[in-house]
Amino acid sequence: MSLSVGIGAAIVAGLGWAALDVLRKRLAAHLSPTVQAALLLCGQAPLFLIWAWSSGASAPSSGYWAPGLVLVGITVAAQVLFAAALQAGALSLTIPMLSFTPALSAIFAWAWLGEVPTVRQRIGVALIVVGALALHSGAETWRAPWRLLLGPLRDRGARLMLIVAALWSLTITFDKHCMEFAARPAHAATQSVVAALSLLVVLLLRGELGALRGVRGVWGTWLAAVLALALAVAMQLLALQTVLVSLVEGVKRSFGLISSVILGKLIFGEPVTLNKVLGVGLMAYGLSRLL
Repeated sequence: MSLSVGIGAAIVAGLGWAALDVLRKRLAAHLSPTVQAALLLCGQAPLFLIWAWSSGASAPSSGYWAPGLVLVGITVAAQVLFAAALQAGALSLTIPMLSFTPALSAIFAWAWLGEVPTVRQRIGVALIVVGALALHSGAETWRAPWRLLLGPLRDRGARLMLIVAALWSLTITFDKHCMEFAARPAHAATQSVVAALSLLVVLLLRGELGALRGVRGVWGTWLAAVLALALAVAMQLLALQTVLVSLVEGVKRSFGLISSVILGKLIFGEPVTLNKVLGVGLMAYGLSRLL
């Protein structure tokens, strides 16, 4: 597969994640974080099982299970915290915190996979991070620039999303490592099924399985979210075959961050401030340095 196809897949994945952000924000108004995560993973699992079956993919090899089970744990925690973050804060102030993911992914991929990003790509990642901080700043920040790093910590949704960013910076690196022991369809199916079952067990132990019936009132939004999630994951795994982890994350998060401001205004009525415009500009330039 050529590099151009990999970059194209990363862009499609970015658009898929951006659509999913909006859909999950809508679901957050009706479903608890754990229930939302369980429903998304339960909806995704059959699609990936069909993909694995139709492709004739064999079961993962024995070397898969140690990193694979760690990845399941990270995925479950990140999915629940992501839903909680969207429930607690504005789309345009929580999603930008995920721009920390490319920077952390580059560090983990460097240490774990030996992928060394170029100086140009490092600059791009840095600009995306600075842009996200600018998005979350206020007027007082520019009078005391040292407060820039404290901005995201004032908002509960942003704090939760920072934890998600740290978890997802590990997720994409483990994805690439796991695919050394399993084909893409088998990896996607295994992860989605085990993660879905794990959350169902959690809901069972908490006596909350009945809460899954809440999907009846938002089934259209849920179905759209499941399809967006499946597309985003499939395209991300495709991109990882030829593209650096840090580059995939940079492309994906830049699309998500920019769309969070635009769609936050159009759909949820969130204000577009000068700081947000500045942040989007920095991230757009950062993306140009990554490609």
